[in-house]
Amino acid sequence: MLESLAVIVSTSLPLAYGMIMCASDRDNARKNKKSDRSKKGGKSGKSKKSSRSKKSSRSSRGNSKSRKSKSKSRKSSKSGKSKRSKKSSKSSRSKKSTRSTRTAKQSSAKLAKNAEKKLEKSSKKPVDATTASNEANRGSNSARETAAKKSNIAEELRSIKHLKTMSVAPSRLPFPSQGGINSIDIKNTSNERKAYKVKCSDNLLYRVNPVFGFAEPNSTARVDVLRANGEEKMDKLVVITATVNDEKDARTVFNRDGLEHEMMVVPLTVN
Repeated sequence: MLESLAVIVSTSLPLAYGMIMCASDRDNARKNKKSDRSKKGGKSGKSKKSSRSKKSSRSSRGNSKSRKSKSKSRKSSKSGKSKRSKKSSKSSRSKKSTRSTRTAKQSSAKLAKNAEKKLEKSSKKPVDATTASNEANRGSNSARETAAKKSNIAEELRSIKHLKTMSVAPSRLPFPSQGGINSIDIKNTSNERKAYKVKCSDNLLYRVNPVFGFAEPNSTARVDVLRANGEEKMDKLVVITATVNDEKDARTVFNRDGLEHEMMVVPLTVN
């Protein structure tokens, strides 16, 4: 019996050991499979995350491009609207200017027609004898006035005698019809100091420079006379002189009362 038990035990021990080793191998294989699965899952998660990030970056780039294209389209639409508005404003301005020119032409044409009608009516109306006589009288009166002025100047020249010690050259001062500048010389041939004042019959048409001054003994003083473009008529310059001593201002000399003075006249004529 003991021998049989020993045989049984000796035969069963290697079987039990083999079974234990198989079980341990199975446990190790299972553990290895689990670790491989976890590694693969981590790698797949990382790859999924990277793919997601790539997709998100692509989508953001697409969104930015779409936004830029939208902004460009908006800008182009705004520029097109502004160009259209400018063109419309220019066309409206041109229309207004054409309308204003048309109205101005129409108004000028109406005025011209009215003026022609008035001229035709006036030409058709007979001229009254009274109006004709009035116009003739006006013309004769103006001619008489000019003749009277000339005669007055001539009489003044005859009545005034130039002094031997004072003289004015030239005796007449001519000017062109459009105006100009000329000059006279006041000559003092005496041994006394003389102050002079120059007056003109038309201060609007003529200018004199200087108006007041001194003529030293045995010397000549020059006076400039400027004529503007105006009516063709005859005027005169009057040169008043007085004897002075040491005065410095000729204006104050001629403001005195009872001053003894001499006078010379120079006609101003038009060529």
